[in-house]
Amino acid sequence: MAKDGCGYLFKVDPVNPFTDPCRQIMLFTAPQKLVVRQQHADWSNATFGNVGPVGPLKHLSKEALETAASPGDLSEWADMQFLFWDAQRRAGITDAQIEQAMIDKLEINKSRVWPEPKDGEPREHIKAGFPVEG
Repeated sequence: MAKDGCGYLFKVDPVNPFTDPCRQIMLFTAPQKLVVRQQHADWSNATFGNVGPVGPLKHLSKEALETAASPGDLSEWADMQFLFWDAQRRAGITDAQIEQAMIDKLEINKSRVWPEPKDGEPREHIKAGFPVEG
């Protein structure tokens, strides 16, 4: 088993010009993202107990503002991802449900009329009967 957590069924011989690098098969016990997600869920349950999704969602809104103030800070992005996962799990919503909702919502968003982009400002779709802001 390699230090990075994966082993190889066989290795590509870099000296042999006939070796096909596409035939290298990496074996993983679990994708790293799933491992981190489960570790976070275990920690969150132990730390915060059996609570619903509203607290993590309110915290997520605060973290989003912190991330907007410092968009290059990856730890802020990590905070947002943890809080999203936590709220999703506590609400009992699966990844498949969110993926389908995203597919559906993208079609809705594509059909809407949007104002011109303005860097650093949120852009909401234009609602019928409301003037377009500048």
